[in-house]
Amino acid sequence: MRIRHLLLAALLMVPSTFLLRAESPKQPPEETELEDKMDVMGTAFRKLKRQMNDATQNAASLQLVATIRLVAEEAVKLVPAKAADVPAAERAKFVADYQVKMKDLLTTLEKLEVVLRADKNDEAVRLVAELGVMQKVGHKTFKRPDEKE
Repeated sequence: MRIRHLLLAALLMVPSTFLLRAESPKQPPEETELEDKMDVMGTAFRKLKRQMNDATQNAASLQLVATIRLVAEEAVKLVPAKAADVPAAERAKFVADYQVKMKDLLTTLEKLEVVLRADKNDEAVRLVAELGVMQKVGHKTFKRPDEKE
């Protein structure tokens, strides 16, 4: 009878040791205000890329460009989360570089608005491709890597 009680006690302890050792799942980091704005810009940019070749969509494209521009004007005032990972001595330069790149983005968006109003979609396609390159370089430089990457 004692052996049964000891076996039962041992069996009951095994699952509890696994529970104690189990790690709690990692919570994803909360999105920053800048990441929220970049998500809005990214959504509008994807739509813009899809309709850039269609001159009949220029009015809608101009609205998307206006959305991107407004959000970018707000985003230029924010600081990327990756700035916290940069050594303090280099942080001001990192933020200044980010702001310069965002202002370059705004300049390119202004050019895009001009060519869309003039129905020069070939030029608009080129500018959207340029914006895509700016996006990739900017994300590589100023965005923290995702956990899954």
